[in-house]
Amino acid sequence: KKVIFLEDDNIVSSQFLEYMNSGLDYYKDNMNILAICGYNPPVEYATKYKNNDHYLSSYFNAWGYATWANRETLEIEKINSQYSELLSNRGLYSKIKRKHPRLIGGLKLINDRKLNAGDYRITFHLIKNDCYVVKPIISYVNNIGHDGSGVHCGKTNKYDNNVINYSLVNFSKNIKYDPSLDLVWRRFMDKKDPIITRVLRRVKVMMKSSS
Repeated sequence: KKVIFLEDDNIVSSQFLEYMNSGLDYYKDNMNILAICGYNPPVEYATKYKNNDHYLSSYFNAWGYATWANRETLEIEKINSQYSELLSNRGLYSKIKRKHPRLIGGLKLINDRKLNAGDYRITFHLIKNDCYVVKPIISYVNNIGHDGSGVHCGKTNKYDNNVINYSLVNFSKNIKYDPSLDLVWRRFMDKKDPIITRVLRRVKVMMKSSS
């Protein structure tokens, strides 16, 4: 009654399965948690967040995640009525626009049958219902599909992670949602970095790999 899901262009750390199984056990009775996600972008967070911390997010990411049958994640991915619901619910539209502006355009593309993106559908569900996914501060997953081979992926090293061995996450029932962490995620995903930044990021990843 639970599953750990990976795409074929995901490279994971040696602790990935332990992290996922621990998260599934720890949050199994918390119905506000829809999934345990393994990916986090290579960004800097406030110093109060340590490498083995985790956080709650309204933004779903499918690059390695775990969930339970009673969360009905796969059923949520099949729904195509989100954009129509937005147009008929002004309060929900404002909520989505405030928390994830780019999502509205994605949902319209789904509605027009120009895009098939389960992560957009699930993120809509999370924001609408004030639910969350769990994410690690330090990623357990690297997605190598951005070499031009991945579906919906361009060619970039922006998302590269060096998935070396880290301490396992210390899960906590007292964790509270911090919207500033989702803002870091959103700014990273929305921003197109200049070439020099992309080169420096690649160098940083290579240096970590050699250390």
